[in-house]
Amino acid sequence: MFQDLRFGARLLLKNRMVTAVAVISLALGIGANTAMFSFVDAVLLKPFAYQDPERLVMVWEKRPDSDRAMPTGAAFLAWRAHQQVFSHLAAITGAGGDLNLTGGDRAERVSGTFVSANYFETLGVKPALGRGFSAEEDQPGKDHVVVLSQGFWRRQTGADPNVIGRSLTFNSESYTVIGVLPAGGVFDREMTEVWLPLVFKPADQGRQFFTATARLKPGVTLEQANIELKGLCEALEQQGLTPGKGRSAFAQTLRDHVVGVDLRRILLLLLGAVAFILLIACANVANLLLARVALRQREVAIRAALGAGRLRLMRQFLTESMLLAMMGGCGGALLSVWMIKAFIALMPRFTLPTEAEVALDSRALLFTLGASLLTGAVFGLAPAWHASRLDLMKPLQERSAGASARWNRNKSRSLLLVGQLALTCALVIGAALLIRSLSRLLAVDPGFQPERLLTLRTKLDAKRYPLASQMLDYQTELLNRLRALPGVQAAAAANALPFGGNGLETAIRFQRRGSSEPEALGGVSIRIVSPDYFRTLGVRLLGGRELSEQDTAQTAPAVVINQTLAKSRWPGREPLGDQMFFKNDQLTQLPLTVVGVIADLKHWELSDSESKPEIYLSFAQLPEKTLDSLNGRSLQFIARTRVDPGILIGAVQSLAAGIDKDQPVYRLRTMEQAISNTVAAPRFRATLFGLFGALALILASIGVYGVMTYAVEQRTREIGIRVALGAQRGDVLKLALGQGLALTGAGLAVGLAAAFALTRYLTSFLFEVESADAVTYVAVSSLLAIVAFLACYVPARRALRVNPVEILREE
Repeated sequence: MFQDLRFGARLLLKNRMVTAVAVISLALGIGANTAMFSFVDAVLLKPFAYQDPERLVMVWEKRPDSDRAMPTGAAFLAWRAHQQVFSHLAAITGAGGDLNLTGGDRAERVSGTFVSANYFETLGVKPALGRGFSAEEDQPGKDHVVVLSQGFWRRQTGADPNVIGRSLTFNSESYTVIGVLPAGGVFDREMTEVWLPLVFKPADQGRQFFTATARLKPGVTLEQANIELKGLCEALEQQGLTPGKGRSAFAQTLRDHVVGVDLRRILLLLLGAVAFILLIACANVANLLLARVALRQREVAIRAALGAGRLRLMRQFLTESMLLAMMGGCGGALLSVWMIKAFIALMPRFTLPTEAEVALDSRALLFTLGASLLTGAVFGLAPAWHASRLDLMKPLQERSAGASARWNRNKSRSLLLVGQLALTCALVIGAALLIRSLSRLLAVDPGFQPERLLTLRTKLDAKRYPLASQMLDYQTELLNRLRALPGVQAAAAANALPFGGNGLETAIRFQRRGSSEPEALGGVSIRIVSPDYFRTLGVRLLGGRELSEQDTAQTAPAVVINQTLAKSRWPGREPLGDQMFFKNDQLTQLPLTVVGVIADLKHWELSDSESKPEIYLSFAQLPEKTLDSLNGRSLQFIARTRVDPGILIGAVQSLAAGIDKDQPVYRLRTMEQAISNTVAAPRFRATLFGLFGALALILASIGVYGVMTYAVEQRTREIGIRVALGAQRGDVLKLALGQGLALTGAGLAVGLAAAFALTRYLTSFLFEVESADAVTYVAVSSLLAIVAFLACYVPARRALRVNPVEILREE
């Protein structure tokens, strides 16, 4: 074997160009596969970095109107008091978790999460400094303690080891630091920066909703836990200890919760795509080695004449193949480090669960080794088999140039080329569908003009701004300063901007002119806005007027509705002048008069196919009690600028600090960035599949060119004789191109059939594009045909330069 390795190494060094092409092709294929395996392994296979992660589950409530819902505080407390299947049951909520951190030079917004006292114990996580929460710290008055993330501790305190016991001010209240979580784990990668105790207030237990996580007792299976939970809920309902009827509970594994169906599917699709690339690379290398076998027929014949058996010959060629594969594997391992970083950089934030830690670890390296060995066997088997089956007498009797003429009749290279083109065709069609889908998505009209819009938000501290009138004063002051800022054309505020949050939902009634009784309308989305909101946003007004400064508390309440609401409740009629009422009369007793109709806006995703009914009210016209209950003191602002809005971010932060240095504004971004974030996932899919498709196309082009170059070289004598006998230029081109184009046609036919069968798995990721989109199939087929033609044409032109005199002289 060592003799074979030394001989193979010398042979590879002698043929540096062939070796370089083979190693680079394999390195790209193996590297991409190793990188994608690292993601699949971290998300789908590797145990999460918790203590006994297989025992961690999420617990959900099942209701008559929902198969999976977050439990209320009352339901959670009842489960915790009576369940027998969990060693720990903890609750988490992010509601109200965004906190104003003050006490420094400038206030900032901090992301927080409220958790029950046993949360860290449930997950088996121990703080690096200090301690976690104790049982009494989830009681009112004892909850002013905080646990910090590693990142927040380093950024805010400079990694002070004496931070335990220090006080931090959140929302104008003092909290004592009791712990710092460890570095590098799950809690160092997620968005939350601080954790606070979750207090179950009796008045809120029926309307607060939580995420529940639990740890199964040793020996208890998931199926047993679900049976017990169902029986427990039935018993609690009979005793009247849970709100509502017909409710049950069930548990699911932590992995099933954090890994959604879409993420699982896209990871497996990407793994399949890189597997295609590796197969294409293998086909390239196999064709190169088959060509080398043809040139080494005399060597093989001499070895056989000296006593080498068939297995011995196969071993020699397989050893050389394995040597190439291991070289490609080493290159692939190095490339995978860069690819993992590149893929993570391309991924939208929080695409991967925080529990998944992607790295080139021992498992990934073991996969690389296995992939290299399997690859060597795959692309080395055909050359080894053919080498062992050569007719050994003819190579000894003929010159080496003539001995290989019969190689053209070998079908192995043709089959490899057809398979290579078929795989490339299927992969490029999948990539083209995703790219076409993304272009359709980006072309969607959001209903307003997103260019040169700067957005920001703030949540006013209830202790500093206890009255709604104070909130309106702050809003007015900030709007006035924004409008006075150089480069700003207009500014407005809302409780929720497009692509910045959901509006409030309520039921209303409406009354048409001339009717004596109001009619039920059902649920609508309420958006509270300031005057100039529609003009600032660039919304199309379809009828009537916008809300204005004249709409005050002393005038009749006005409302603007969207096109969907107008069409659904006033089909074929003019809604202007009609009235509507909130069905819940605690919001307002006054009738709302429809004064305008605007075009539908996209509020969440560009891909939303249907718009919800929406109404727009003015901040100034809502009673203080109503405004306080509806808005929750969360304000969002928008400014239309004459310049690039990004350059005004620092100025906006400064003017906001000038109003109140302890009231931060945050999430300053352009509207185009906000929209871009909503299409980050489809952009990532299209980009990655596009890169893989381009790589497959390059490898396939190299493969076609290599095969056709070799085929022309092997037919040089035949072409020379034909030219000497009077063959014309067109005849020679037809002869040289014919085989390549025939193989291209076969490869495209197989590839189209494969693409039709495989692209249906992309259907859920496509927007306004069918998986069997004819335009895409025709365009990709034409592109591949052109690329293959050029790859065939270059060596075919070389055949026209054959000098028949030299060929005949050799004969």
